[in-house]
Amino acid sequence: MVIAGGAVLVFIASLRLEKMLAVFLMLLTAGIIFQSWPTLSASKWLTLPDEVQTAKIAEFSDKGNALIVLMDTMASDVFEEVVTNDAALSKALDGFIFYPDTVGASPTTFLAMPTIHSGQPYRGGIPTAQFFSETVRNHSVLTKVADAGYRSILVNPIQNVCPAKVECVLADAAMRSKRSVARSEGLGILDAMLFRLAPLGLKNAAYNDGEWILQSQLEDKRFIQPAMKHNYFLQDLATAMTVSPGAPTLKFLHLMNTHPPYVFDKGCNYAGRQQDRTRENFSIQVKCSLDSFVKLLEALKAHNLYDQTAIVLLADHGNYGIESTRTSIEGSRAKVVGAANPTFAIKPLGSKGGFRTAGGEIYIGDFGATLCDLLKVCSADSGISALKEPYGRTRLFNYYRWKNEFWRASTIAGLTPYEVRGPVGKKENWVKDAPIRVGQTIDFSEKGTSTVYAWTGWSQPEAWGTWSDGPLASLIMNPDKRVPSRITLQLQGFVDPGPVRASVVINEKPVGEIVLDRTKPSGEFTFNVPNEASADSTIKLDLLIADPKSPKELGLSRDDRYLGIGLYSLKIEAQEP
Repeated sequence: MVIAGGAVLVFIASLRLEKMLAVFLMLLTAGIIFQSWPTLSASKWLTLPDEVQTAKIAEFSDKGNALIVLMDTMASDVFEEVVTNDAALSKALDGFIFYPDTVGASPTTFLAMPTIHSGQPYRGGIPTAQFFSETVRNHSVLTKVADAGYRSILVNPIQNVCPAKVECVLADAAMRSKRSVARSEGLGILDAMLFRLAPLGLKNAAYNDGEWILQSQLEDKRFIQPAMKHNYFLQDLATAMTVSPGAPTLKFLHLMNTHPPYVFDKGCNYAGRQQDRTRENFSIQVKCSLDSFVKLLEALKAHNLYDQTAIVLLADHGNYGIESTRTSIEGSRAKVVGAANPTFAIKPLGSKGGFRTAGGEIYIGDFGATLCDLLKVCSADSGISALKEPYGRTRLFNYYRWKNEFWRASTIAGLTPYEVRGPVGKKENWVKDAPIRVGQTIDFSEKGTSTVYAWTGWSQPEAWGTWSDGPLASLIMNPDKRVPSRITLQLQGFVDPGPVRASVVINEKPVGEIVLDRTKPSGEFTFNVPNEASADSTIKLDLLIADPKSPKELGLSRDDRYLGIGLYSLKIEAQEP
């Protein structure tokens, strides 16, 4: 409504101006309406109920409750660090059991949520978007709990996909009127249009460090950033909490309060703008979000509901932007471990005592089995209850780098399945199936399948191939035949700043060296696989790159990767007799 009204005003004003300017403004008006309509037609306010939903969500039962709070992106190691360093916070988590060795299903919400709902990770066979929608809608453990007589509500359903027999609402509906949401979305659309229409030199000003122009001036400060909004949501629930004699309740709250951007200062006040994506700022955001969560726990205690409420505090995935402290691995692989290690903590009914850490190799798909074990009213189709502290299992983590287009895609480019066979922080426990036929050539461009073989230290594939990023770039292969073999690499070097040298190591054995310079910036290099490696089921090739350089540091571009070797292709073949 807001954007359409603004467009009409522009159109009317244009009729009074000179002809050429009038034509320009008319075209601009048409463009604004055309670009805005898909966003406007999908806006939240169109589906919100007319009445505020706070009372419904805040109503708990004196006959028992299940409270599940999912804080998106809350990495397990940061959660543990924040809680153990804050005595008051640790004390407030009375009766909670924390499981640090938890493996997620994926680095983003898209493939994580179906696994949380159903216990099943994505294993291919159907389009990924279909897997998401059908699994959440038809195979959720929340439906089982609803069948057991629990009044079940899910707050903030992802992509508006709601499990069967579960009522779904938005946090916006619990905090403000439909009119207020419509106003906010109108301001957001206007800001987006200003950004799109601004000249290149003014786009940063229109973006305003994520605060935007109109929203920063006209929006209620509680609603500018999702993290702030969802922390206030928890506080509002605590304030509005009531007790009813009706059937037991289940409430699943999916919150974005620990998700980037980071927006709080150390006092948990709004910092005024988005903060740098550092571990310190992430920890501050986790601390502030847990403080709001504690307010909800305090309200449960004040209403004598705490002992009658089973609570699960979890994340859908960890944080890829933060290196995990649970591993000795460094660089990009430490970030993968961070993404694969979400928070998982529970408070059973009647549980007493201080916050404690438990053992077990937990999978995020164990949520359903754990919930059923806590409530004793259902049986999950998959997973093992965390209360059993299982060991000796294989946990599947589907790794990929996110693109928004994946929400509607049939496949995810670069999806790489890893089997985690043991503690998540140990590199040797990360196993991926990288089958390759002896005689096969692997294309390292974006059209190829190189991500299956890229182990660590590689960028995303590009149209021509893939750059290394950092001093170590590793590949892993599982040949179909155990025969004496050799590997041929077609590659280039980042020779702009000077010569590139890389030592080549196969299964811990040095096998040669790559040297490139401006006189020879690219070439073909062949290395024999050591006999003992040829007899092994897995071949691991490491490129130890001496002094990789960043184009950004050299003033060549804004590319901050540390480049060394750019790989076009790899071929493995049998050695000639």
